[in-house]
Amino acid sequence: MNAKLKSGFLIREVAGEKVLLAAGKESTNFSKMLVLNDSAALLVDALIEKECALPDDLIDILLQNYFVDYEQAKADVDELIDILKKLNILNVNE
Repeated sequence: MNAKLKSGFLIREVAGEKVLLAAGKESTNFSKMLVLNDSAALLVDALIEKECALPDDLIDILLQNYFVDYEQAKADVDELIDILKKLNILNVNE
């Protein structure tokens, strides 16, 4: 499985919070702001910068930047992927 964030999304700091926003034409289809904690912002940034990412790539990012074990990192990545899929802003190829 690989994942790719739809184009037109960016992370901005709003009132001291990191948020995922739609820019350009995507803003007409996605009018929400998604507040991100630091680890989610790190992962979303990786999804923005890469053409596509494997879940294991995202897990590795968490393992390299936080004191978590593999199971916790995998659970966090799976949860973020599920949220982004439900919001229809993540394309996943299985």
